[in-house]
Amino acid sequence: MPRPIPLIPAAALLTILITALSVGCAGTPPARHFLLEATAAIGQPTPGPRQTPAVIIDSVQLADYLNRLPIVRRTGDSRLGFDDGIRWAEPLELGFRRVLADNLDRLFGAATVVPSTKAAKSGHSYRLTIEVSRFEIDADRRAALDARWSLLPGNGKDGVVRRSQLSLPVAGADTAAEVEALNRLLADYAAEVKQALRQMP
Repeated sequence: MPRPIPLIPAAALLTILITALSVGCAGTPPARHFLLEATAAIGQPTPGPRQTPAVIIDSVQLADYLNRLPIVRRTGDSRLGFDDGIRWAEPLELGFRRVLADNLDRLFGAATVVPSTKAAKSGHSYRLTIEVSRFEIDADRRAALDARWSLLPGNGKDGVVRRSQLSLPVAGADTAAEVEALNRLLADYAAEVKQALRQMP
């Protein structure tokens, strides 16, 4: 005659379930979240009769592989790495646009970027359009930015179309150092946009 299977008391069963859940949660560390930040040096407002330009960031279009919260690292030729435990705290497109605007304001020493709803009609108003094909940490632990962009004046005159390819070493072994290098890249890119604005007639 088979032996009866002993019943586990409800309290003991609950303890086993809580222990199992605790072990499972302990094995998955919480995700860390990072924000891009403006690091450009603060300049002086434009002296004399020349006006500070008004820039409308029309669009920032990222390559599809960048449109995700995990921070992208290039691990080799045509190979990318994504770590779900290391994430941007906001969509990268929004962070890129926000920090670029902050950097331009800092470089000009005045409010330069205006809302996209504002019409650009004067010769001192410009629309900036950006297509970003790379914004990542590469296999050599360098931060890399590759972007094609255009500046079009609001008065209908000819603008400029350019490509920026920037790279900086990562000064550290952790993710914070990687994000700092990407911050510096965005500041350098904003400086290129400022230079182009200064050269506009």
